Amino acid sequence: MPINGTVTATAITEKLNGTIAVLPAGSTKGPAANGTINDGLYHFSSDNGPTVGTHHVIIDIEPPRGKMDNSAAAKVQWKFEFDIDVPESPPFLFDFELIRDTE
Repeated sequence: MPINGTVTATAITEKLNGTIAVLPAGSTKGPAANGTINDGLYHFSSDNGPTVGTHHVIIDIEPPRGKMDNSAAAKVQWKFEFDIDVPESPPFLFDFELIRDTE
Protein backbone atom coordinates (compact mmCIF):
# COMPACT_ATOMS: atom_id res chain seq x y z
CA MET A 1 0.00 0.00 0.00
CA PRO A 2 1.20 3.54 -0.63
CA ILE A 3 1.69 4.76 2.94
CA ASN A 4 3.53 7.89 4.06
CA GLY A 5 3.90 10.26 6.98
CA THR A 6 6.17 12.18 9.28
CA VAL A 7 8.57 11.19 12.03
CA THR A 8 9.12 13.78 14.76
CA ALA A 9 10.67 13.82 18.24
CA THR A 10 10.02 16.26 21.04
CA ALA A 11 13.65 16.23 22.18
CA ILE A 12 15.21 16.81 18.75
CA THR A 13 14.70 20.07 16.85
CA GLU A 14 16.56 19.01 13.68
CA LYS A 15 14.76 17.19 10.87
CA LEU A 16 15.13 13.46 11.45
CA ASN A 17 16.87 10.98 9.15
CA GLY A 18 17.06 7.21 9.43
CA THR A 19 15.33 4.03 8.37
CA ILE A 20 11.84 2.59 8.71
CA ALA A 21 10.91 -1.10 8.51
CA VAL A 22 7.28 -2.23 8.33
CA LEU A 23 7.06 -5.93 9.17
CA PRO A 24 3.94 -8.11 8.83
CA ALA A 25 2.66 -9.20 12.25
CA GLY A 26 0.09 -11.66 13.53
CA SER A 27 -1.85 -13.29 10.69
CA THR A 28 -0.79 -10.64 8.13
CA LYS A 29 1.10 -12.13 5.20
CA GLY A 30 3.45 -10.38 2.82
CA PRO A 31 6.97 -9.08 2.50
CA ALA A 32 8.50 -6.50 4.79
CA ALA A 33 8.63 -2.92 3.55
CA ASN A 34 11.91 -1.08 4.16
CA GLY A 35 12.59 2.57 3.49
CA THR A 36 14.37 5.73 4.54
CA ILE A 37 13.36 8.74 6.57
CA ASN A 38 14.66 12.00 5.07
CA ASP A 39 14.09 15.33 6.81
CA GLY A 40 11.38 13.72 8.94
CA LEU A 41 9.41 12.29 6.00
CA TYR A 42 8.99 8.77 4.66
CA HIS A 43 7.02 7.35 1.73
CA PHE A 44 6.18 3.90 0.40
CA SER A 45 4.57 3.46 -3.01
CA SER A 46 2.07 0.78 -3.92
CA ASP A 47 5.03 -1.13 -5.40
CA ASN A 48 7.23 -1.21 -2.29
CA GLY A 49 4.76 -0.57 0.55
CA PRO A 50 3.31 -2.94 3.12
CA THR A 51 0.28 -5.15 2.58
CA VAL A 52 -3.11 -4.59 4.22
CA GLY A 53 -3.20 -5.74 7.85
CA THR A 54 -1.31 -5.57 11.13
CA HIS A 55 2.36 -4.57 11.09
CA HIS A 56 5.20 -3.93 13.50
CA VAL A 57 7.16 -0.77 12.66
CA ILE A 58 10.81 -0.27 13.62
CA ILE A 59 12.27 3.22 13.26
CA ASP A 60 16.01 3.79 13.60
CA ILE A 61 17.05 7.44 13.79
CA GLU A 62 20.53 8.73 13.00
CA PRO A 63 21.99 10.91 15.78
CA PRO A 64 22.20 14.58 14.76
CA ARG A 65 25.76 15.22 13.56
CA GLY A 66 27.97 17.35 15.77
CA LYS A 67 25.34 17.89 18.45
CA MET A 68 26.72 15.51 21.08
CA ASP A 69 29.83 13.53 21.82
CA ASN A 70 29.89 9.72 21.65
CA SER A 71 29.29 9.22 25.38
CA ALA A 72 26.14 11.39 25.31
CA ALA A 73 24.88 9.77 22.09
CA ALA A 74 25.24 6.30 23.62
CA LYS A 75 22.74 7.25 26.35
CA VAL A 76 20.02 8.41 23.95
CA GLN A 77 17.37 6.10 22.53
CA TRP A 78 17.56 6.00 18.71
CA LYS A 79 15.39 2.93 17.98
CA PHE A 80 11.60 3.04 18.33
CA GLU A 81 8.88 0.44 17.75
CA PHE A 82 5.18 0.78 16.98
CA ASP A 83 2.25 -1.35 15.83
CA ILE A 84 -0.07 -0.18 13.05
CA ASP A 85 -3.01 -1.52 11.04
CA VAL A 86 -2.79 -0.72 7.34
CA PRO A 87 -6.35 -0.29 5.97
CA GLU A 88 -7.69 -1.42 2.59
CA SER A 89 -8.64 2.14 1.58
CA PRO A 90 -7.28 5.66 2.23
CA PRO A 91 -6.10 7.45 4.23
CA PHE A 92 -2.72 5.78 4.26
CA LEU A 93 -1.08 8.37 6.53
CA PHE A 94 0.90 7.26 9.57
CA ASP A 95 2.73 9.91 11.62
CA PHE A 96 5.10 8.80 14.37
CA GLU A 97 6.02 10.91 17.40
CA LEU A 98 9.17 9.52 19.01
CA ILE A 99 9.15 9.71 22.77
CA ARG A 100 12.37 8.68 24.44
CA ASP A 101 12.21 5.91 27.03
CA THR A 102 13.28 7.42 30.37
CA GLU A 103 14.10 4.28 32.37
